[in-house]
Amino acid sequence: MKLGCEEGLLPWQVEEMTWGEAALVITARQEGQRRKAQRLAIIAWEQAGLTAQAALAGRLPEVYEVFPFWTEEELREIRLEKYRTIMERMAGSGQPARGQQTGCQPESEAGDRTNT
Repeated sequence: MKLGCEEGLLPWQVEEMTWGEAALVITARQEGQRRKAQRLAIIAWEQAGLTAQAALAGRLPEVYEVFPFWTEEELREIRLEKYRTIMERMAGSGQPARGQQTGCQPESEAGDRTNT
């Protein structure tokens, strides 16, 4: 009865079972705990790999690049929102996007060219 209680069974549940039923329930729950431990070990292993990758590369990949749990539509929305945020920051700071030319030079550069 003690082993059954350790496996999460209530005492009256164990008392109502045959020895064979109790053994099956206990074995099934132990197997469930073993599989849960395996899943947690995989998560820890992947986390260690991501940490090493971030340390070596200097950047952590996006979560959707590493774990394939997002649909294509969700990925499009995530990327679109990221792009919007970047564009709003640039619009707020008055700076052109990387690689984009404004057509006019800053005053310091124009003044330097005329003085040479």
